[in-house]
Amino acid sequence: NDTVGITSEMLREGLLECMTCHLLIAQQALDLAQGKLASADPAQTRIDSLDVIAALASRFSVARSLGARGVRQVWALIRLQIVDSSEGDVQARARSCLRHLIRLASEEEALDEAVGTA
Repeated sequence: NDTVGITSEMLREGLLECMTCHLLIAQQALDLAQGKLASADPAQTRIDSLDVIAALASRFSVARSLGARGVRQVWALIRLQIVDSSEGDVQARARSCLRHLIRLASEEEALDEAVGTA
């Protein structure tokens, strides 16, 4: 009986915005997303977790949002979603997230190199 018209998509977007609003909560958001990916949660929950990881990297950079330890953990979890998941939607979102993280990391590395040589 929703009289306001709030959809599940609106709730997901609002939560994503909250979880990525500040670097101080990025680690907790990353831990939560990793926990959801590692569990047998429903497909939509794992897709939302992949979105959180991608959004954190976009907002704060791969290095700042994930860190060296986090990158290895995220890679292992994304790989599991691509290889072991039986849901096509989860596999597709995991591949998309991986491409996004690689592109961002590459851009960050190129920028660091350009700044280092300038």
